[in-house]
Amino acid sequence: MKRLPVNLYRRNNRVVVTAPSPGLEPANMRIEVRGRRLSMEHDARGPGQDRVDYVRREWRTGPARRAVVLPAPVDARRANATYDNGVLTVILPVAPKATSGVIEMPKVGTAKGRAVRHVGRELRAAS
Repeated sequence: MKRLPVNLYRRNNRVVVTAPSPGLEPANMRIEVRGRRLSMEHDARGPGQDRVDYVRREWRTGPARRAVVLPAPVDARRANATYDNGVLTVILPVAPKATSGVIEMPKVGTAKGRAVRHVGRELRAAS
């Protein structure tokens, strides 16, 4: 299983995590927050990945996983995940106390052979 590379930064009252994920189907992504730990798993697909005699193989397909410790407590119930141009972005609002949960990314369609843009949902208001 490969390790998913990430960039993590804080902007205003949000923690933002970005990860390059070419070939990702949003339905194959699992994003979860437990306390101050964010974990992401997905199964990336790519062209010609089955039964190919590669000359060079730098684009890794298959399962990838990553867990990172967040720099501040976040509210997972108000989090937002988007997938655009092969980049997964998770935006987590900073909160006084961490809340756990699974961050859903609705399926938009299939990316097989065509460009798909998924822009997610707006950051949810506090309940």
